[in-house]
Amino acid sequence: MDLSIKLILWVHLVSLALAGCSAFALPMVLGMMAKAEPAQRPVFGQVAAKLAALGRMALVLLILSGLYVLWAKYGTMAGISGWFHLKLTLVVILAALAIFNLFNSRKARAGDAAAAARMPILSKMTTALVMGIVLAAVFAFN
Repeated sequence: MDLSIKLILWVHLVSLALAGCSAFALPMVLGMMAKAEPAQRPVFGQVAAKLAALGRMALVLLILSGLYVLWAKYGTMAGISGWFHLKLTLVVILAALAIFNLFNSRKARAGDAAAAARMPILSKMTTALVMGIVLAAVFAFN
């Protein structure tokens, strides 16, 4: 494996760690925010917004670095296992959920109670998707 692939794989793995941090921390922060005094909620909201932005940045880096490694190492999708296809499907679902979360969080900050109520559920869905993606990757790459 040449140096460029190793470095991009490193970016990929660091991005996975950042995405995981965001995916696991955000439900906890939202839970704490729900139980906080009204005056404290904006602080938790800022932390949640930063975690969500970190997660989105990590997702973009994961997609770009993953595509590069796939192209540089394999050159094609031919011969890629069903587990890898499952991983890609989960990544597409995660990307769609991230976009939905972005719009939903804007509505919640604007005072939409239904959007605010959806946030803990959506963040748990994100966590489950990240765990599914990692599991599929483990089986895809042995």
